[in-house]
Amino acid sequence: MFTRAWRSRDTYDPARPLGGWLTGITRRVIADMFAGRAREARKMEAEVVHLPRAEGAEDAVSDTVVAAVVVHDALALLGPPQDEVLRLAFLEDLAHQQIAERLDMPLGTVRSHIHRGLAALRSRLEAADARA
Repeated sequence: MFTRAWRSRDTYDPARPLGGWLTGITRRVIADMFAGRAREARKMEAEVVHLPRAEGAEDAVSDTVVAAVVVHDALALLGPPQDEVLRLAFLEDLAHQQIAERLDMPLGTVRSHIHRGLAALRSRLEAADARA
């Protein structure tokens, strides 16, 4: 949120309250986050519809669907920015430097988010596997 405020600093009108301006930016950041999650959910649903179905392979497709949903849910639980960094790295297949440039983050921060995000995903997926 603070980076968005910094980038939008030229839109601030000193005649108006600072709190209202920051609240507006915060509301837009939250709305963007929810819209992104909804986009991801729609994309996931579209991918599930187009999965190949061979005769007698319904179990394989359902396993693929279940795995995709579990990974998607685990990513959603990570929260920003780790979920976004991991999606860019593994779903969009971007290099670490490209992610750093796109998200305006230092390269080391991107690598740290990937490392910690994968560790968190691993523990969540292992816990989900143990429950199953």
